Amino acid sequence: MRLINIIILISILAVSSCVDPFIPETTSYDDVLYIECLLNNDTIQPQTVKISHSTPIISETESQGIIRPAYVSGAIVSVYGPDNETHEFTETDPGRYIADPEFIPVPGNAYSLSVFLEGNIYESDLEVMKECPQIDSISHKHTVGRLSESSPIYDGYSFYVSTHEEDEGPSYFRWQSDATYFFRSFYDATHIWDGRNQIPANNNDVKYCWITNKMKGIYSSNTEGLSVNSIIETPLHFQSQFGDALSIRYSLNVKQYSISETAWQFWDDMARQVNDNGGMYDTQPFRIQGNIRCTSDPSVLVTGIFEVAGYSEKRIYVDRPLEFDIIPVVCPWEEIGTRDLPWYQIPRGSYIVYDYNAGAYFYSSPQCFDCTLKGGSLEKPAFWEDGN
Repeated sequence: MRLINIIILISILAVSSCVDPFIPETTSYDDVLYIECLLNNDTIQPQTVKISHSTPIISETESQGIIRPAYVSGAIVSVYGPDNETHEFTETDPGRYIADPEFIPVPGNAYSLSVFLEGNIYESDLEVMKECPQIDSISHKHTVGRLSESSPIYDGYSFYVSTHEEDEGPSYFRWQSDATYFFRSFYDATHIWDGRNQIPANNNDVKYCWITNKMKGIYSSNTEGLSVNSIIETPLHFQSQFGDALSIRYSLNVKQYSISETAWQFWDDMARQVNDNGGMYDTQPFRIQGNIRCTSDPSVLVTGIFEVAGYSEKRIYVDRPLEFDIIPVVCPWEEIGTRDLPWYQIPRGSYIVYDYNAGAYFYSSPQCFDCTLKGGSLEKPAFWEDGN
């Protein structure tokens, strides 16, 4: 999840509404420097620092457009560890700085961040990496809801995460997740149109795909005030019955981070800001103070978070639901060879279907035959486990 691209948007595929963007009067468009780093002991993903200037995605003057954050290049980025060890970061893309892949932080050690940019020095507090416990379980429950009192009822699965610490609390956690699902194209082709003839063929080579999506949102919790140091079924995201996601097999991978109280407070403030603003547009936290400051000039505004977090992860699989129906995106088709759709209008190489009952050929959108055109991959992920 990219902190500068947090979008909490309640949306259901195939259910649309027209909402004018809401810009609170208290929203400030100050050009604040924004620094983000999640330092963790994941051995796969490199340690990354992202730097940008805060920019609202929707403004009063450009409410119909998307204004992306202004990424900042040319910074000198370093992380300091125990025994004076220094890890330099290299800019690989505008505003994105990557450490040597061999740098894997160690639980129990303390680290700090330093950024030199345009004559100023920005530094974080010293943060200690905690050991992260394993995730106890990821569960899902059938949920029924609606967008409003007048909107249709929809079904889906709500996902939850549970964990616990053996040590005395309180403990603070944050979760990121991505979902991978296996799906198939809507139609089975019987022919291909070569511009002159209907050639018998099928679309088996592009019929089945996998798609992976990062789940957007802020998911954090803590055990403050609890008699036991455990988290029981903290809510994650909701997956609706609409579309392809739950149509065959769905896999959710959750990454758990054991964070500091300061980092948890930052995320809680962030969630409050987004929710209080209605969650209808993407902003960076203009007034939220993290653990990074400009030590060379305290008057310079900066926000962001340097997280040092122990890490663990868990994956689950969910087969097609039995509790409710899956409602796919409908692919309308049209008979070919009519006045409205003569054969010469069909692009060469198009998949088509011959309906024996109707005694006619039919055409539909290419993505209804080719799952890769919906963003899918034909390559089975290395982690994927087939169902029964």
